[in-house]
Amino acid sequence: MTRSVTRSAPDSHESPAPDQPLVVGVGASAGGLAAVQEFLRGIPEGAGLVIVVLLHVKPSASSLLSELLAKATTLPVVEAEDGMTLEPDHVYAVPSRSLVTLREDLLQVVPAESPAERHAPIDHLLHGLARAYGESAVAVILSGDGSDGALGLRAVGEGGGFTMVQDPASARHDGMPQSALMTGVVDCVRPPDELAVELVAYAAHRKKTSVDEDTLRRDITDALPAICEILLQGTGHNFKHYKTSTLTRRTLRRLQVLRIDSAHGYLQRLRADRAEVDELFKDLLIGVTAFFRDPEAFEVLAKEVLARLIRDRSPDQALRIWIPGCATGEEAYTIAMLVCEAQGAVSAAPAVQIFATDIDEQALATARLGAYPLGIADEVPPERLRRFFVRKGQHYHITKEIRELVLFSAHNLINDPPFSKLDLISCRNLLIYLGPHLQKKLIPLFHYALRPGGYLFLGPSESLSAHRELFRPIDARHRISQRLPTAVHVPGLLPGRDGPPATVRPPNVPSAGETDIYLLMQRIVLDEFAPKSVVIDEEGQIISASGNLEKYLTISAGAFHNNLVRLVREGLTVGLRASLALAIKERRKVVHEGLSVRTPSGTQRVMLTVQPMPQMGEQSGLFLVVFQDVGLPVAREEARTKAVEDAAVLLEQLEQELSTTRADLEKTVQELEVANEELKSSNEELLSMNEELQSANEELETSKEEVQHANEALTRAHTDLENLLTSTRIATLFLDDDEHVQRITPAIADIYNVTLGDVGRPLSHFTHRMKEMPPLPRAEEVRCAEAPIEDEIEAASGATFLRRVLPYRNQGGEADGVVVTFTDVTARKRAEEALREADRRKDEFLATLAHELRNPLAPILNAVEILKRLGPQEPPLQTAREMIERQVAHMVRLVDDLLDVSRITLGKVQLQTQAIDVAEVVRQALDTSGPILAARHHDLQVILPLSTVRVDGDLTRLGQVVGNLLNNAAKYTDEGGTIRLVVERDPGDPKWLFIRVRDTGRGIDPAALPHLFDLFYQVDRNLDRSEGGLGIGLSLVRTLVHMHGGSVRAYSEGRGTGSEFVVRLLTLPDEPKVDVVEGVILPEHAMSGARVLVVDDNVDAAESMAMLLEFDGHEVLKAHDGVAAVEIALREQPEVVLLDIGLPGQNGYEACRVMREQGLTGTLIVAMTGYGQDEDRRLSQVAGFDAHEVKPLNLEAIRRLVAQRSGRR
Repeated sequence: MTRSVTRSAPDSHESPAPDQPLVVGVGASAGGLAAVQEFLRGIPEGAGLVIVVLLHVKPSASSLLSELLAKATTLPVVEAEDGMTLEPDHVYAVPSRSLVTLREDLLQVVPAESPAERHAPIDHLLHGLARAYGESAVAVILSGDGSDGALGLRAVGEGGGFTMVQDPASARHDGMPQSALMTGVVDCVRPPDELAVELVAYAAHRKKTSVDEDTLRRDITDALPAICEILLQGTGHNFKHYKTSTLTRRTLRRLQVLRIDSAHGYLQRLRADRAEVDELFKDLLIGVTAFFRDPEAFEVLAKEVLARLIRDRSPDQALRIWIPGCATGEEAYTIAMLVCEAQGAVSAAPAVQIFATDIDEQALATARLGAYPLGIADEVPPERLRRFFVRKGQHYHITKEIRELVLFSAHNLINDPPFSKLDLISCRNLLIYLGPHLQKKLIPLFHYALRPGGYLFLGPSESLSAHRELFRPIDARHRISQRLPTAVHVPGLLPGRDGPPATVRPPNVPSAGETDIYLLMQRIVLDEFAPKSVVIDEEGQIISASGNLEKYLTISAGAFHNNLVRLVREGLTVGLRASLALAIKERRKVVHEGLSVRTPSGTQRVMLTVQPMPQMGEQSGLFLVVFQDVGLPVAREEARTKAVEDAAVLLEQLEQELSTTRADLEKTVQELEVANEELKSSNEELLSMNEELQSANEELETSKEEVQHANEALTRAHTDLENLLTSTRIATLFLDDDEHVQRITPAIADIYNVTLGDVGRPLSHFTHRMKEMPPLPRAEEVRCAEAPIEDEIEAASGATFLRRVLPYRNQGGEADGVVVTFTDVTARKRAEEALREADRRKDEFLATLAHELRNPLAPILNAVEILKRLGPQEPPLQTAREMIERQVAHMVRLVDDLLDVSRITLGKVQLQTQAIDVAEVVRQALDTSGPILAARHHDLQVILPLSTVRVDGDLTRLGQVVGNLLNNAAKYTDEGGTIRLVVERDPGDPKWLFIRVRDTGRGIDPAALPHLFDLFYQVDRNLDRSEGGLGIGLSLVRTLVHMHGGSVRAYSEGRGTGSEFVVRLLTLPDEPKVDVVEGVILPEHAMSGARVLVVDDNVDAAESMAMLLEFDGHEVLKAHDGVAAVEIALREQPEVVLLDIGLPGQNGYEACRVMREQGLTGTLIVAMTGYGQDEDRRLSQVAGFDAHEVKPLNLEAIRRLVAQRSGRR
């Protein structure tokens, strides 16, 4: 029988104490969180379980795992930490990318550093459980992708623990459950909630039976004969000679799994349930196996045994290896890998046959498949993993090279004949589970199956101390032994004289003068006194012989034969043949007495000695045959005269010869029986080989179909690629590093004059159809580029192409040439030009629209100002004037915002940054927003820092930001509200500045906050539109603040709670204060009037502005076109000219330029226009204007400009 209970020491764990709690390892991956929560819901308090949960989760979600698990159970859930003591009725959540080991009820948690460790943390956890707790360990595998946990679950099952797996039908991802089921050691398969119920019941039953477990074990031991008889009848395998402790422990485990209280009850279950017989049989055949288990032992085997066998074996002699009890094939494939490495070290390696046998058909099926979970990366060295395995999905597959070395076959080691003529037998961790009777039988069996000098490789707990006469140790520590040429005792054989030949101490070496005499003496002794001898091989062919052998040898008539058996004289043939056969078989000296040969002097009694010649090498196959006379020959005359006296002697001699002949005959019969046994073994091997050949044929058929499918798929993929390249109409060149054409697409004909027949030629050999083709970048430059190298190229036809050059990547991801594509971007270029033209026309339209909208506003605003000064002051009229003024200001803001958002969106606004005082920003904003704040009677509270705070910014734009926020606050706060403007440093980081605008207004719905700064977004989209606006003010605020490197946020707790807008800007370092001398502002009555020329083609605008200036005491001249303006200005020499830009005849730019050229260099000329874009301001500065004011004019600004000029006069 090939295997017993396990391949490791199952009795290494003592029986658990009654109060020892079960330690449960739960593993899951993708979709496993819900399964773990469902499992934990079924675990009540007081069950006494220690539960360690390990999920494959992202590190970012690891901190939430404990919290998520705590929602599903009433048990305390804690995050596992290094050094933490395990307590019953607790759940421990393992952090992501951590490895957990359990020792003496302590958790050891370390980071998983290598990819191999991060691949299989569940296997690591369960292996630790199996080692630390043995029968008190429980493995639970739930939903997840991959194969992590399968190897660990098998270790728990092999150690006597309880194994549970989620039913794959109930799992969101069934990869891990399916891999666990393939191990064949799963005790319970249920959905997660039912697994919890089964676990609680198992724990309760185990606790109940552990109180009187010794009695239960004795009952099971008494019932073992009946159990073994049931197994023999049900499976055909006899377990009677297995170790009692092993059978008892495994049977007790089945009682605990089934929750049966007595051995009698289990016997009844076995008799009634054939499935349970199979389950017990499978439980007894669990094989503890792994790749390179005991790595040091396998390294010694490779160096001391396999390397020697392959080095010393000729290529035409096969090397034969047998691994009985191979389980799922890990050990067999391990030896195959070592053999493959040893073959690579010699130039002409022999063929190798590895026979791996077992009685477990399911394990053999797994071995033949050669697919193992990813967790084997912890067992197989990385170099061997890369060489001998191929990763397919979530499994590693043995390469074909290794798979073909191993022949897997069903074989019962105890009952079936062994394999023969073997060079190595690896039977590790099997004998320790067998009783002395089987061990006594198997060790001689291995001796018989091995060739002379063959090797036996056992497990670390196995010994050959009782069979030292059969094997000699090569490496005692690692249990590697070599077969000795010892004859195994066979009843009926006559004992022969045995023992090492006597050695003669050589004489002292003679001096130089005595050399010839010494050599002559040796020659005389050898020739005259030494027995005659012959050296032969195993076939009896004479290799060397001493002289004067005619007494023992003769040459018969006919063809000459150089065979000692055919040359010896009559009377020696039978004895020589028997002695030679025994010496060859047992590799020892054989002495045969009682032989006689007739000579001219009479009958000579002869003693024949045959012994191997180890001095020539263990495998030399040479034997020394010595003929030694016994006594003097018996003369014929004496025989006649003393016939009566010698009759008894002759009769005794004949009887002795007859006895010898009978012994030889008996030996020959025994040899024939052994030969028949070998033939049976050979026949079994042939049958096994036939089955393997049939299996191989089926695999070849399957492989053939797979290759056909692969070829079809490859052809289809190639066709798809051809159609894809053709349908895209993208001209593409595939070039090697030397710019030779490797492949083209049909569309390349529009670029280069190249065809499919030109593949392999340099690209420089072909002309192109472009106006100018930039040279291609070198391959090295393309590899180093971080992005594709692009060029726009114009074709002779007028089309435009975008050339992109990027590396060509082979299947290994390495750069191997370049790919050049030409994309027709003619339509895109035309669309871009059309968009630019449309954008230019839009700008012109907006500028014209602003001009046309602003022009009518100027006289309206001027008229309002005139009415303020001259009109009646009755309250209704005053209210009407203020109403007109507010609406005009509102209209101006709308026009300004519309133009600003257009310019900013297109990136046409350039900030004029400088170091500015934030207080100045606030003052400018208050100048802009003051009227609307006063009109709505708001209480404005302004809080500025005590010290100067400066920022690097554009004063105008920052003033616009704060002004917009104040305007918004004023609009959406009912009359009489409070608006608070606070400027302060960030308490957490004084390098930053906060500008807060807080109101007591209507507030903002929280759902609207994320969209508040979007362009054209408005919170209130009702039909009344009472507050007006285009929804672009806050978008402008955010854009301008971002341009300054800051941020803006809005806060509100909802409707009716008010709102707060916070601008955050980076401040400049503080500078020491310097005294500033304020300029002296002259009082209005101290200023004398100035001569002012007002030029505007809008007569109303010119007239109203003139009236306002005259009210201030200035002399005003008027003109309505450019030509008249120049004429009046040159004639009257005014101090100030307010000049419109859009004039008939001669525009304002030309008029200003003429005035400057004609001598009006000291006159203040102010552009008064509806065009207010940056380009308009630049043009006015180039033309010679001193200032640029946008309609409707700020009357206070105009008054200041005119007053400054009149004050200088």
